[in-house]
Amino acid sequence: MRLILASASPQRRVLLEEAGFEFEIIPADVEEATAGMSPKQLAQFNAQAKAEAVAAGATNAAIIGSDTVVALGNRSFGKPDSFAQAAAMLSVLSGQEHEVHSAVSVVAVAADGTASVQTLCDSTTVVFHELSNCRIEAHLALGEWQGRAGGYAIQESGRELVANLDGAFDTVVGLPMHLVAELLPDVVQPNSPR
Repeated sequence: MRLILASASPQRRVLLEEAGFEFEIIPADVEEATAGMSPKQLAQFNAQAKAEAVAAGATNAAIIGSDTVVALGNRSFGKPDSFAQAAAMLSVLSGQEHEVHSAVSVVAVAADGTASVQTLCDSTTVVFHELSNCRIEAHLALGEWQGRAGGYAIQESGRELVANLDGAFDTVVGLPMHLVAELLPDVVQPNSPR
């Protein structure tokens, strides 16, 4: 059975490669929901929508969709549209404890076209240092905020913003591999880890 990652995210690709999976990349062409649900529900909804979009018309394939939402209480922070929006997000998160919800959805499509869908979500608690406006602007000048929920990438210089983390690091990166392992064993097996 083919394994397909429904994402153009380089960090998700690296996590799957490091786990020893062989897969294709077919980015999902869907508009992500940004409101109307709790942050965790948003992550689950978007992950499943991405996997189902790529699964349409596929056979003998397992499609992984994933989505990450940063949340402060019940307020969701998706991908900022601009430098100013990213700065506003980091200002709000400064000195705060927030949650990062990453959902994984796997659509398994059999050779006869029948499909099954499973979606799980993991959450990690992240605490930011107090961030001055100068520090926020210097961080954002690196450009890592683009395409990143909450305006930061913990696997890059965003780690310097973090005072404490409670939970899985790869959940904050955007693909909780323990959920991938839970959802895929009956469908696709990894090769030996590299």
